[in-house]
Amino acid sequence: LKAICRAQDRARRKCAPGPLACDWLTQAMAAEAAARADAVDRGDEPNAETGAHGVIPTHKLNTVLKVIARHWQGRLSREVLAQRLEPQLWVQLENSDSQEDMLQRARTVVNRELKGLRQEKAASRQSDRICQGKNLLDKYGLLAVPAPEIPESARWLPDWLALPKPCVPELNCLPLRGYFERRDWQLLRREMAKLREKRQQIEYLVGLVVAKLEARAALGLPSRELVDFGGGRGDLALALGSVLRDRGRGERLTVVELRREYVEQGRRRAEEANLMPFLAFEQMDIRKFDRPFDLAVACHACGGPA
Repeated sequence: LKAICRAQDRARRKCAPGPLACDWLTQAMAAEAAARADAVDRGDEPNAETGAHGVIPTHKLNTVLKVIARHWQGRLSREVLAQRLEPQLWVQLENSDSQEDMLQRARTVVNRELKGLRQEKAASRQSDRICQGKNLLDKYGLLAVPAPEIPESARWLPDWLALPKPCVPELNCLPLRGYFERRDWQLLRREMAKLREKRQQIEYLVGLVVAKLEARAALGLPSRELVDFGGGRGDLALALGSVLRDRGRGERLTVVELRREYVEQGRRRAEEANLMPFLAFEQMDIRKFDRPFDLAVACHACGGPA
């Protein structure tokens, strides 16, 4: 085959080979293919389908059926057929009375083998998942902090559609608008799923803050100054601001964010929702914040300070 390929390359370099060269190449390729097929039929030469020494793996159903058909066509002797098939398969086929009987037995044995292989792969994948989960638990178990339970009286389950538009994360997500304008439904669904999870985080954290404020009030501790570290565009802060406004106890929340565009967007949203008396946005690194505060929350603060 390498010699044929070299001859083809020489013919191409000479530009448009003549009919004699084409006929010679075609005949050579046909003779090579026929000789190789005869060698495979005789069992003298292995190929990619049969594996080493001409033995066909049991799970190669189509190849097994082809070899059986060649045997009943008289192109393959019984001894060569026995050598080509795996011993456990040949034991099931050697007493067959007809081609149909042998083919049916072969299908039964091969299907049983394939079912076993699928079960082994499924068990292996399940074992890998379990091992991966155990490794993750061992690696991050010391970092996992159990989430505290929120009293029923402090739970915050708002009607998001009834809240002001600037307080709803889905209505203020710029990437979401771009995906909708481009009709990129896959990214749109993915972003919507993230925002639904974010709303659940906000509901939990607002309830947790309210529970902390109530506990501090019961102990007679002041809770005037609240800080949201790494508040981003103010999704959590706006929800907290609406709760603080309804409580009417004089609490004020300061959002500390490093990115200027997030701070500007948060201020604009707070002004639209009439929450500026209860919210303040400051652009700075959270590590440089040195003012006293009574309660702090961080939903998305990243890095060492978090």
